[in-house]
Amino acid sequence: MLLLFLLFGVSLLAFDLVTLHSTNAVEINTSIPTIRREEFAITWWLQHGYFHTAGMKVNPDVQNNPRLYRSVTGGFIVPGFLVAKLSQAITGYPDWRLMRMQNEAVSMLASVLLGLLGFRLSRRFGVRPFHAVALAFMLQAVYFTFPDNLWIFWEMTPRAWWLPFACIFLLADEARLDRPSDRTLMIVQAAAAFLLTYMEHIAGTAFIASYVILALLLGERRPSWRQLAIVAIIPLIAAIAMFQAQFALAKALNPELPVTGAAFMKRTGLDGETIYYNGHLDIAHRRDIAARNFAPENIRPLLFQWPWLFFTSVTALVVMMIAGMRGRVPRPATVSVLSLLGAYLIYAAVFSQAIVVHPYYYDMMLFTPLMIALFIVVPSLLEPVTREQGLIIVITVFLGIWLSWVQMRDYAIWYPQPEPKKVGHGGRTVPRVEQWTGVPLPQPAEDAQEGRALSL
Repeated sequence: MLLLFLLFGVSLLAFDLVTLHSTNAVEINTSIPTIRREEFAITWWLQHGYFHTAGMKVNPDVQNNPRLYRSVTGGFIVPGFLVAKLSQAITGYPDWRLMRMQNEAVSMLASVLLGLLGFRLSRRFGVRPFHAVALAFMLQAVYFTFPDNLWIFWEMTPRAWWLPFACIFLLADEARLDRPSDRTLMIVQAAAAFLLTYMEHIAGTAFIASYVILALLLGERRPSWRQLAIVAIIPLIAAIAMFQAQFALAKALNPELPVTGAAFMKRTGLDGETIYYNGHLDIAHRRDIAARNFAPENIRPLLFQWPWLFFTSVTALVVMMIAGMRGRVPRPATVSVLSLLGAYLIYAAVFSQAIVVHPYYYDMMLFTPLMIALFIVVPSLLEPVTREQGLIIVITVFLGIWLSWVQMRDYAIWYPQPEPKKVGHGGRTVPRVEQWTGVPLPQPAEDAQEGRALSL
């Protein structure tokens, strides 16, 4: 089944790379500077070595001076670094377009594992295998084409790697329902808990907290504290400890580098500042704050908006909760949806300022559990109403096809492609990397650097 979803995911990725991301220009016409931060951090590692900053990420300031970033580890850009290092070893300089294709492949991987999870949950409802595959395909396609996930092509985010490991954690948890003491499954679940927390320690902590709350309070069967500690709590503590040790070592190795990253009081809003937002309801109402960082200006009112899909999927979630109270929702489905949803709710409740300022980084945390409810749980609940004739499955498939194309059109409007130009290696023209870090890397020939300049 994993191979089946992988083949479907590869087809989605291939279509994306020949349409939405087919342009040779690697940088798009936008004033937001985030798309150069990944190149900056990887360039620093290429020049100084990964262990020079103990694996911590380095960001540029407004003058392109390096700063040690304390908010996350650099784990989520290590695959991109390896791709850039390999291409540099072969061609003499890093291929940034290949690195960005790798970014999109990560989003595809997340969709594959999410599709597999959706299939397993649908089968728990007793849905026929072929129908369960159809539902899971739609979940996979809708997730992959969500505009914020397509944006990962331009900039890898910690949450892009957080979700695949969260799906592995939930898949192992679902399998353990039949084999609760299976050591292999417990090891897989513990490893996934460690990695999802290491990639994004706040989202990881919120997810593990949600899972533990559900495990202790949901239903009559409760895992032992020993099992919870092995598969969730100890890996969480180990990942956070490793993150803190890396940061301490990076500061010791690079005392000259200033440290950047918003403080706890600022991101939680407990400092009382009202420059960016007033209260938690602005998470839904104030998308204009984030849109100001994007160009062109006439497109800004369209950015980060999906109201009708939000209300439709929330309705599906309410239906799921009502059915769950009547004992009609299998425990793995409830645990999966509420663990993912709880991760977002805890994150948004605590770090409300971050969610308001950067919704494009966090919407996918809310989008994912809502889509599981809409495309897996509710159709699986309603299918018996039609005596398993497949009518609900057909409606869901048509909805998934329609929504996938709507989202791709939204993405094309939100981030319009630049005019095609003849370009050189990777379609890239950016300030030479020595302007960023002071150490030159081999560059393509001057006549091969014709292309679209990066807006700084």
